[in-house]
Amino acid sequence: MNSLWNSTILWRKIALILIFLLLFFQFFDVKLKTGAMNIFGVEQVYAADLYDMILCPSGCGMPISQCDMPESREAKAYVDSLVSQNLSKKEVLVALKEKYGSLVNEDPLISYKDAQSNAEGVFAIEPNSFDFGTISMKDGKVRKTFTLKNISGQTIVTRAIDTSCMCTKASLTYGGISSPFLGMTHGGGGPSPDWGVEIPKGKNAEITIEFDPAAHGKAGIGPIKRTAEIYVKSPKKIKQHIEITANVVE
Repeated sequence: MNSLWNSTILWRKIALILIFLLLFFQFFDVKLKTGAMNIFGVEQVYAADLYDMILCPSGCGMPISQCDMPESREAKAYVDSLVSQNLSKKEVLVALKEKYGSLVNEDPLISYKDAQSNAEGVFAIEPNSFDFGTISMKDGKVRKTFTLKNISGQTIVTRAIDTSCMCTKASLTYGGISSPFLGMTHGGGGPSPDWGVEIPKGKNAEITIEFDPAAHGKAGIGPIKRTAEIYVKSPKKIKQHIEITANVVE
């Protein structure tokens, strides 16, 4: 009788251990799938996520995730070597910043590329587009200033300015302070695309768009359509764009 009772208790203990192990591995399986941590309880770091945070050391203006120049390949290899050491994300970022300095951005502009454009915009833009009409290459650059009114009901924090082509640049002005004229993020244009400012609710800022009709030579003759995009990181991550058009002649 005692033997049977002891056997029953043993099997119950085994069952409890098996249930515990099942729950334990299910928990870590979920954590692994979400990338939250590895089986040692350390935050999981993915090299591909870090590629978007580093601009190519060659100065091409592209993140290493989208560039295949030797400098980008070397940077990717360095990221891979750090990740392979099972370091925490914080430790990896510290090492990257020591090596690449300002080329590392923990809030990469590329992540804004997927933000829905002009959806529930935080700015009222006046005018929302502009046609320069017929402009001549020999007359040089043209500019148009647009008013941006903060209609979000909160303070807006801008992230950057981008344009659709190297022939187009834009400058954001608020409180008497203007950004440099910033150009296309990928492939050239202006200096670093990063330029942020806080714009309180109800206040106005301005963005001036500059177009160079001679930038592409004779290949640029004819109708053109270009955009400037304002990237906003707070109160929500979106981008709003302004369109310009023109007919370029010699």
